[in-house]
Amino acid sequence: MRAELEVRDLAVRFGGLNALDGIDFDVEPGMILGIIGPNGAGKTTLLNAVCGLVRPARGEVRFRGESLAGRRGEQIAALGVGRTFQLAEGFAHFSVWDYIRLGAAGAGGQRRGRRDDDRCAAALQSAGLWPHRSRLLRSLPYGLRKLVDVCRATVAGPSVLLLDEPTSGLSSEERADMLTHLRALQETIATMLIVDHDVGFISAVSDQLYAIAYGKPLTQGTPEHVLQHPDVITAYMG
Repeated sequence: MRAELEVRDLAVRFGGLNALDGIDFDVEPGMILGIIGPNGAGKTTLLNAVCGLVRPARGEVRFRGESLAGRRGEQIAALGVGRTFQLAEGFAHFSVWDYIRLGAAGAGGQRRGRRDDDRCAAALQSAGLWPHRSRLLRSLPYGLRKLVDVCRATVAGPSVLLLDEPTSGLSSEERADMLTHLRALQETIATMLIVDHDVGFISAVSDQLYAIAYGKPLTQGTPEHVLQHPDVITAYMG
C-alpha cells in the first residue's frame, strides 16, 4: 500500500541553525501519526516544510507518490493537504462564517457557490459551531477559536490533515471535546499528522508516535514503545 505522505531525509536550515536534520517517516492511509518532542524540537517547522511554508535544504516530501518540491502552500492545499495553525490572530476581525469560507475557497479554487456554502454549513454543524457563525473570531473563547480553525482546515475535505498544537491553551474539558471531534473527523479524513505538547492527548489519538529532539529523529512506534524509549525520556527530562 502506497503511503499518503512520505518524508525522506528532510533537513531545514535557518542560517547556521539546523532546525531539522534527517527526518524520515511514512504516513499510511488511515493512519494518525503524532509528532512529539520537547520545546524547540522542530515540530512546527516539520509541518511547515510538509505544507510548503518553508523550503527544505535537503530531502523530499511526497504526497501520494508525487513530490511537493517547489510547490507553494496553496498548491499543496489544493492537492488535498489541510493544515491548522497554533494562532490565527491575523483573522481576528473575521466572522466564523467568513473564516470557514476561506478554507473552502483556499482548497477549491476561485469560484464561490451554493455547494461551498453547504459544505461550510455542514462543517460548522458537525462541530457544534453553527450558533456562532456570525460572531467575530476575536469574540470567541480560545477553545472555540481552536475548533473553528480545525473546521477551516477540514471544510474542503482534505485527504491528509496536519494539526499544529490543537490542544495548546485548552482546558481539560476543551481537550476532551477536541479529542471527540478529531475522532469523529476520522470518518471522512482518516489520515492525520499531529503535533502536540500534551503527551496524554497525542497518545490517545495517535496510532504511532514519531519522536524528535533538536531537529533530529529519536524513535518511532506505538505510543507505549516511544514513551518508554530511553532517548525520549532523556529528551523530556534532561
